[in-house]
Amino acid sequence: AVGWRIGVWWEDDKCFYKAVVVGWETEEGKHSLRYDDDVRESLDLQKEKVQWIARPGTFAEPERDSGDGGGKSGFIPRELPVICNGMRATYLPHDGQVRVDDNSLVSPNEFERQAGKSQTKKRKSSIRLRKGDGSPGRTLGDWLIEQGLDTPKSSTEGGRAAER
Repeated sequence: AVGWRIGVWWEDDKCFYKAVVVGWETEEGKHSLRYDDDVRESLDLQKEKVQWIARPGTFAEPERDSGDGGGKSGFIPRELPVICNGMRATYLPHDGQVRVDDNSLVSPNEFERQAGKSQTKKRKSSIRLRKGDGSPGRTLGDWLIEQGLDTPKSSTEGGRAAER
């Protein structure tokens, strides 16, 4: 787990907070975390509700907010493993492109088409983040909203609360 980008559920705040697993404390049996706001904490991840967001080496360290109001502190990975209808690829959030198996870059709509889902035209729900075991996880659309890169549709409420 060391090096993973994760989200840790905070029951009191009813949300996930993003962190990087920076170490393992053998004596305590806990992982050392560094949250995006630079707070550090040791947790037994087996006893927590955790989102496994990005593998080690696939994301940039979170940028710290300068405090000038110019932007929120947050983390946008360089690469995000995704899957659509069984076809695996890598989403590049900074470019809004998808890198497919032959290393070519395509739009999310084209990736959806190549995966055989062109009729749905719902790339934000048909393209899903890949979990650590390679299976489909939460939708790309939910992730984009969570990162502040997209806005939720007003007609959809509560859909993001499902297990990811």
